[in-house]
Amino acid sequence: LWQRQLGGDPDVVGSVLDVDGQPHSVVGILAPEIKFPDQADLFVPLALDPNRERRDDRSYLTLGRLAPGVGPMQAATQLGEVAERLAADHPDTNEDWGIWVNTLRESRVGRYTQILWVLVGVVAFVLLLACANVANLMLQRAAGAEREMAVRMAIGSGRWSLVRRFLMEIVLVAVGGALLSLLFAYWVLGAVVTYLPFTLPSYMSFDLDWTVLGLLAVVVLVTALVAGLLPALRASKPELVPSLKESGRGASGGGKRMRNVLVGAQVALSLMLLMGAGLMVRSFGELQDVDPGFRAADTFSFALEMPEEVETGERQRLYDRVLSRVSALPGAEEVGGGSFVPMRGSFDTNVEAAGGAPEGEAARSAGVQLVDGDYFDALGIDLVKGRLFAGGELTTGDRVAVINRTMERALWPEGEALGQPLRLTFDESPDATWTVVGVVEGVRRRGLAREPGLEVYLPYAAQPQGGLTFFVHTSAGGLDLAPAVRSAVQEVDPRLGVGLVQPLDEVLYWSIWQQRMLRYLLSLFAVLALILAAVGVYGSLSYSVTTRQREIGVRMALGADLRRVVRMIMREAGTLLAVSLAVGLALALLLGQVLAGLLYGVAPWDPVTLTVILVVLVLVAAGSVLVPALRAGRLNPVRALREE
Repeated sequence: LWQRQLGGDPDVVGSVLDVDGQPHSVVGILAPEIKFPDQADLFVPLALDPNRERRDDRSYLTLGRLAPGVGPMQAATQLGEVAERLAADHPDTNEDWGIWVNTLRESRVGRYTQILWVLVGVVAFVLLLACANVANLMLQRAAGAEREMAVRMAIGSGRWSLVRRFLMEIVLVAVGGALLSLLFAYWVLGAVVTYLPFTLPSYMSFDLDWTVLGLLAVVVLVTALVAGLLPALRASKPELVPSLKESGRGASGGGKRMRNVLVGAQVALSLMLLMGAGLMVRSFGELQDVDPGFRAADTFSFALEMPEEVETGERQRLYDRVLSRVSALPGAEEVGGGSFVPMRGSFDTNVEAAGGAPEGEAARSAGVQLVDGDYFDALGIDLVKGRLFAGGELTTGDRVAVINRTMERALWPEGEALGQPLRLTFDESPDATWTVVGVVEGVRRRGLAREPGLEVYLPYAAQPQGGLTFFVHTSAGGLDLAPAVRSAVQEVDPRLGVGLVQPLDEVLYWSIWQQRMLRYLLSLFAVLALILAAVGVYGSLSYSVTTRQREIGVRMALGADLRRVVRMIMREAGTLLAVSLAVGLALALLLGQVLAGLLYGVAPWDPVTLTVILVVLVLVAAGSVLVPALRAGRLNPVRALREE
C-alpha cells in the first residue's frame, strides 16, 4: 500500500490517512514479506466498543503463538478451562459454548490435503509407468546384448564396469527427460495459476525454486535407479557359454518373465488411473446436473461499501434508497439484498421450535440470511408454501421468518410450519420468537455436493447486523448493467462505493473448481498412462516376436497358417492381460475408496464407469497385441530359418 498508493514516501510515518471517514495516524510500515492476514494492506486497532459490541458476537478470529513446548492439545485444554469460567460468569451468552483450537497450517491448507495427496499419488503412479517402460526397453536391450556382454566378460571386463555402463545410459535418459520437464513445467505453471478462481495467498506458491529443483534432482536419481538397476544387473551377469554360442541369442526365461511383470504392472496401473479419471468425470457430470436452488443466469451481485460510522438507522435508509434507485434502472428486473452470496457461506445460529427441542435432542444449527427488497425473486428461489415478506415487514422489521423446506422437515417433521413460533439463539431477546410465514426450496450454500442445510431468512430491518450484498436480475444479461449500478450508488450518497461485482453463473462455475481441476488432471494422467501401457505392451510383444522368429518359422514350415500364429500370440498375451486386469481392478477399487470423499452421485465401484474403462483398455491392449501378432503371422518361414 505504501508503494502503490503513497508513492513510497519516506516521510509517511506520522502522516494522517482518511480510513472510512476517520483519521488514522501512520505509525509503521511492515516489511514486504509480511503477508498475513492474506491480502490485507492496512492494519488498524480493533478498538472494541462495549456500548456497541455484544458478548455473543462470535465473528472474530483469535490468533495465538504457542509457548515453547506447548502443543495444540495442551492449548485446547487450557482454553477449555477459560470457556468454562466464561460460561459460569455469563451463562446467558456463553453457556454450552467452547473454544475450538486449530493450527494455522491446518486452517490454511487442510481442505486441500486430500486433493494434493491424490495428485501426488497419481503423478507417482505415472512415473512408475514410465520407469516400467524404460526398464522394459533396457531389459530388451540387455537381452539383445547378451552376446556382447559375454564377450566383454570373457576378455576380462568386470561386472561393475558393465553395470556402470547401463546406469550411465539410463541416467542420461533421465536427465534429458528432466530438462524437458522443466521447460514444460515453466510453460504450464502460468496456465495453472491463471486457471485458479482466486488470487493465490502468500503461503501458496507455484514457483520453480531451489526446493523444487532439488526434489527434481532426487526424482531423476531414483528414477534412474528404479528403471536401470535391474536391467544393468541382468546384463552384467550373462551365462557365458550359451551366450557365446550363435544359437544363444534371445531372451532368457528370467528376462521374459521380468518383462511380462513390467508389462502387467503397466496395464494394472493404467486401469487404476483410468478408473479414477472415469469416476471424477462421472461425478463432475452429476454435479453439473444438480439444481443449486437459485437462479444464476442473468444475475449478478455487488457488495455495497459503507463507512463504519454510519449508524444503524441511517444504514437501513441508505440500503432502501440503493434498492429503489437500482430497481429503477432500465434492464433491472428484480433487485434484492442479502447477507451472503450463495456458495460463499452464511453465519449460523442454533434454532428450535418455540416448544423446545425433543427430549434428548440437541439444538439444531441453521444458517441465517438477512434479506431486503425482492431477494427471493432476484435469485429465483421458489416458494413452496405460505408467502414471502411483505413490503411493510421489510421496512418495519416485523419478527417474521421464512424457512427452507429442510428446516420444516427437521423441526416439524409431522406438522405444519406456517404460523409456528421459532426461537433463534443469536436473538437479542432470547425469550422472543419469530413467526414462520413461508417455506421456500433449499439453496445449496455450502457447495453443489452438499445437500441444503437448515436455513432461515429474516428481514434485515428486524435484525440489522453486518452489511448487505445486492443481487440484480437483468434482462440484458452479463455485467452490462454494472456501470449504471455504480453511477446509481454514487447518486444515492457519494460516500458509498461498489465493491466486488460478479455474475452468479461465475460463482456457480467456480464453486466446483476443485472437482473440475481434478477431473482435468486425472484425465490427462490417465490418457498418458494408457499411452504408456499401450507402448509397453506393443514394444514387449514386438521384441518377443523378433526373438521367436526361428520358432515361428519352424511352425509355419510345418503347416501353421496366419490364423494359428496370430491366435498363439494373442492367447499368450491374453493370459498376461487377464492377470493384469484382475490386479488393476483391485487397485481401481482401492483408488475409488480414496476418492470417495470427492465424488458426488457416483459409487467408488461404479459399474458403468468400470465397464467402460475395461472395454477401452481391452480394445487398446488388443490393438497393441494385434499388430505384432499379424507381423508374426506374415513372416516368411524360409527367410526366418535362413537368418537364424
